[in-house]
Amino acid sequence: MDVTDPTTVRTRFLDTYAGPDRPHPYREHEQYALVLDHRQRHPRMGAQNIAKRIGLPEENVVAWLDGDPPASYLAAKSAAERGWFDLSWGGEQFRGLNVLVAWLSSSGRIDGDYVPVFTADDVAVSACRKALDYADVGGYEVRHSDNPDRVTELHVTNMAAVLGRLLVALGAVTASGETRRVGLPPYVAVAPEPVRRWFADVYLLNNGAPRPGRREPVAIYEERSRAYLESLVALYRSLCDGRVRLGGEHTIVFDEDALGSFDLSSKRFETAT
Repeated sequence: MDVTDPTTVRTRFLDTYAGPDRPHPYREHEQYALVLDHRQRHPRMGAQNIAKRIGLPEENVVAWLDGDPPASYLAAKSAAERGWFDLSWGGEQFRGLNVLVAWLSSSGRIDGDYVPVFTADDVAVSACRKALDYADVGGYEVRHSDNPDRVTELHVTNMAAVLGRLLVALGAVTASGETRRVGLPPYVAVAPEPVRRWFADVYLLNNGAPRPGRREPVAIYEERSRAYLESLVALYRSLCDGRVRLGGEHTIVFDEDALGSFDLSSKRFETAT
């Protein structure tokens, strides 16, 4: 997946609206834009004539011209205005979105209608906040729990569902157990090394668990498919010279040499490279 192609990102974003009653949301999006164009060029033409000329159901055209556009159109318009369809591999905004995709995949969830929730321990909160700032989400709040055994949650307060749909479109698989896709986000396979390294660092920051006294002192535990774990192993091996391997049915282990290739300090995520 090439995130620098606006059409690809927009199409995948609109696909999040697909369902039994809306099998082709991208086509609906284009049809609505066509109806608006006809109305602008022919302001006296009625909905019935516009529907006949374009070849659409009259009830759709009537609803759209009465101020009831497809929800996907409004969401895509908001995302486009935020710059989320006009990304570059090295851009600050995509750096934030890449970190958020990795965050959802390793330590987050989607609540309700595509609303993302990012969880973080005290060390990682500042890194997640910086990613939200880079992505230009427009607003979020940090919710600390009174229970010391519970982690902090970061909730987006502006266009949360639009952001959630974008992250899913980019390939986020939530840490809460979503299994409809078995691999990493598709852009990771073709991304430049700095992008892949950011993703890998975030994943290890959130999910790396110490194993004191072991030859391979850190592990990632994931109750996901073997194919998913193998794709993670392949990513880490591509970024280091050390040993990274599957250590069990749901375990990836790292030796000291491998760990030395990754920067897991929270301040790392505030830098520009």
